[in-house]
Amino acid sequence: GPAAGVPLFCLPPRFKACERRHAAQRRHPHQGQQLLKDLKDAMRDVIGINQLQEEIRQYLGIKKVILIPGSYDNNHSLIKDIGSQAAKYFLDIIKDNDIVSIAGGSTMLEFARSIKSDKKYNSITVVPARGSMGLDVETQSNNVVAEVSKNIHSNYKLLNVPDQLCEESIKMLTQEPEIKSTLELIDNSDVLVFGVGRADEMVERRKLSDEIAKNIMDKKAVGEAFGHYFNKKGEIVYKLNTVGIDMKSFKNKRETIAVFAGRKKAEAFIPISKINKNIVLITDEESAKEILKLG
Repeated sequence: GPAAGVPLFCLPPRFKACERRHAAQRRHPHQGQQLLKDLKDAMRDVIGINQLQEEIRQYLGIKKVILIPGSYDNNHSLIKDIGSQAAKYFLDIIKDNDIVSIAGGSTMLEFARSIKSDKKYNSITVVPARGSMGLDVETQSNNVVAEVSKNIHSNYKLLNVPDQLCEESIKMLTQEPEIKSTLELIDNSDVLVFGVGRADEMVERRKLSDEIAKNIMDKKAVGEAFGHYFNKKGEIVYKLNTVGIDMKSFKNKRETIAVFAGRKKAEAFIPISKINKNIVLITDEESAKEILKLG
């Protein structure tokens, strides 16, 4: 069977090809040597992934690394495998009475849609990691939260607070009883699942004013997560006026799961891994290799 630690659905393509040849082999015994060679190659791929996972984990000093063989940049459909693997890990670690906070974004939406569970987690509450952004409604954290909750049959709370408010508005809104109770849930959440953004792309996507955008990029921001912009050292160089997860609560979760795909996001993830070592990273093989190259 497949090597321990690597899920069947994300085995290298040559493993699957070799399984198909195995069936043909039973009809044509003389092809045995080819089969043996294929199996050795496939096992080498699996062992290679396990070694790379451990190498990245040690290099970043984080809790765990789960890699999907292949390159998202060369094959965008790999995002489905990454989402499925994140969903599988998530279902393995959630416990009754957990509060789960989920960020927005297209990778998070893929993760949410991949969750398949017959078990009803009716003592779990799912909340957005932060206020909804004025972006694409489908990938807003509120929508992702509703999708996760539907798929694990849990309770959920939404946070209808736009991004980018002035201090006064935030103070006023956070005293609103419904919003206040949701913010407390976010603060006390046990599990956080989030995607990673590149600072330059997020500045554009959030349609920030030219002045703020220039300020963020002048401070050498490379990564973004839940409204915080980080430089290479992992220092926060800018924070949007938004409600939700802050750095203190980011560091105090039982489980923190970071999911991203693509080499260009590797640079954005490294500073986040410096802030919180209790992270499980789920990404593709090529992006992981990029992390090592950047080091």
